[in-house]
Amino acid sequence: MLQRGRSGHEGTDGSTVVDRFNRYGTWGGGVAENILYAYDNAVDIVVAMVVDDGVEHRGNRMNRT
Repeated sequence: MLQRGRSGHEGTDGSTVVDRFNRYGTWGGGVAENILYAYDNAVDIVVAMVVDDGVEHRGNRMNRT
């Protein structure tokens, strides 16, 4: 993402997260994609997604269910 100066959930080819799941494997149930730009190390990213502070609807938490 950084190399191309892009952000968001749409792939460079216009694909969605579901398109990419279908392209690279099989799955059952729901799929979700969480993207976090605020931190530069894995521990801080995981903690931020679990806490999901400041996000009104707690969407990252809901993706874990």
